[in-house]
Amino acid sequence: MTNPISRRSFLRGAGLGVLATTGLLPLAPIASCSAVATDRPRGSSAVTPTQSNPSGQEDLALHAARRLTFGPTPSLLDHIRAVGVDGFIEEQLNPESLDDAETEAMLANFQTLNLSTAEIYRQYRRQAGTVIGELVMATILRAIYSQRQLYELMVDFWSNHFNIFIGDGASRYLKTADDRDVIRAHAMGRFADLLLASAQSPAMLYYLDNYLSQGDNPNENYARELLELHTLGVDGGYQEADIRPTALCLSGWTFGRRTGRFEFRPQAHYPGPLRIMDWETAGRRGADAVQDGVDFLDYLAHHPGTALFLARKLCVRFVSDDPPSELVESAAQVYLENDTAIVPVLRHIFQSDAFWSSSGQKFRRPFELMAAWFRVLDARIEPSSMKGVGKFMRYQLEQLGQPLFGWHAPNGYPDVAPAWLSTGGLLARWNMVQLLTSRHIPRSVVDLAALVPESVETAGDLVDALAQRLLFQPVTAAERAALLDYLELSAADPVHHRMLAYKFPQLVALLLNSTYFQFR
Repeated sequence: MTNPISRRSFLRGAGLGVLATTGLLPLAPIASCSAVATDRPRGSSAVTPTQSNPSGQEDLALHAARRLTFGPTPSLLDHIRAVGVDGFIEEQLNPESLDDAETEAMLANFQTLNLSTAEIYRQYRRQAGTVIGELVMATILRAIYSQRQLYELMVDFWSNHFNIFIGDGASRYLKTADDRDVIRAHAMGRFADLLLASAQSPAMLYYLDNYLSQGDNPNENYARELLELHTLGVDGGYQEADIRPTALCLSGWTFGRRTGRFEFRPQAHYPGPLRIMDWETAGRRGADAVQDGVDFLDYLAHHPGTALFLARKLCVRFVSDDPPSELVESAAQVYLENDTAIVPVLRHIFQSDAFWSSSGQKFRRPFELMAAWFRVLDARIEPSSMKGVGKFMRYQLEQLGQPLFGWHAPNGYPDVAPAWLSTGGLLARWNMVQLLTSRHIPRSVVDLAALVPESVETAGDLVDALAQRLLFQPVTAAERAALLDYLELSAADPVHHRMLAYKFPQLVALLLNSTYFQFR
C-alpha cells in the first residue's frame, strides 16, 4: 500500500479547485427533528419524530437551515446554535435587520439592476441578453451569498406565484423593474400591497395582455389568472361568469410605452356597474374609475378563499407536498387576522408541529440545489469572471429544467417532488456536479483541502468527516460500509495518494448526489 501523505498538501498540489460526481447514491433520507439539539420556537407543542436519525441525534438547527435558507453551511449552523433557533428565525423574519452589504457589493458592477424600464430600453434596446443575464445572475448570487436567506426564498416563491416569462418580447426589458419594485419590495410585507403592485406592473400587464384590455373589448387573460392563480385558486369560490366582469373592472389598466410605468386610461375603461361574487360597484367614471380596480383587488386579497390558497402554497413550500389541512386552515386564519401580512403566517408555520416533524419531505428544485451546492462547498466567484460564470449557470439551469424566469405558463415552476423526479432530471443533476469536477465554471474555486480536517488519518475517518462536512450528519453503518467499498479501503486503512487522486472527488460527489442532499 502506498505510504500516507498529507491530504492538504496533495490536494493543493494537484490543483483540484472543483469537485466531481458519479451518480445518485440511494442513501437514507434525512430524519425528522425533535427538541434535543437546541431550542425549539416557543408556541409549539412537543415535536414527534416520524423516523429516527441515523446518528441517533436530531438537530433542529440543521432543519431550520435546510428550510429557511438555500442550504446550510458550517458557519451558518454555528450562528444558529449561537443565537438559538428562535433567534435565527426572528432574524430571518426581519431581513432589514441583517447586513447584506457584502452581497450587494458583488452586484455593484451590474449596470441594469437599478435602472428604470425607460432607461433599460433606451440604453440596452439591442442588448436584451445583458438585461436578462444580469437579472438572472443577481438572483443566483443572492441565493448563494445573501445573509437574508428567507427573504430570498420568498422572492423566489412570489416570482413563481406571479410568474412572468422573461423570454417574450418586452418582458425582457420589463421584468427587471418588476423583480425590484414588485416582488422584492413586497416579498415579506402585505399580500394586498403585493397584489396591487403586481396588477399595476408593466411586466404583468404585458405578459397577460391586460395592457390591451378595453371596456368595449376586454381581454380576459389576466382576469382569469388573477382569480385562478394569484388569489382565490380554482376552487376558491369564483365562477366562470366572474371572469368577464373582472376583466371589465380592470380595463384601461395599461402602461406607457415611453415611460414603462403604469397608466390608467379612463377612455379605455368600462364605466358601468359590476358585480363579481359578493363584491359590486356602481361604476366610477373618469380618472377616479381606477379606484374600482384597486378596491376589487383589495377585496380579493382579503377573501377567505385567497387566504386558504396562499396558506396552502406556503405550507407546501416550507412543510411538505401535502401539508396537514389543520395547519393550512390555521395559517389562513392568521393571514386574515393580520391584514394579509406575510410574516405572521410564516412565523405561525415555523412554530407548528408539522414544520418541525417534516425533515426530508421536500425535494430540492434545481435552482435550490445549485445554490445549495455552491453554499456547502463555500465556492467563491471572482468578479472578473462573473459574466462567464453567469452564462455557465444559466445554461446549467436550463439543462436541469429550471431556467430562472423561464417558465412559459403563468402558474410558475411546480413545487412538488413528482414534477422533478424523472430519469432525465436526475441525470442532469449528476452531470452538473460532474462539470464541477472538470472545472467548467471559470474561476469558481472550491478548496478541496478545506473539506476535511488535517487530523483525518484513516479512510473511515475520512468518510465520517466528509459526511459531516457536506451533509452535517453521519450516514448509516451500511452506507458507510458501501462508501468504503467504493474507496476499496477498510475503515482502518490510512488515506493514501491513489485514493486522493482518483476516489476523493467521486466520494464527495456521491454524498452530494445522495438523498441526504437532494431532499431537505
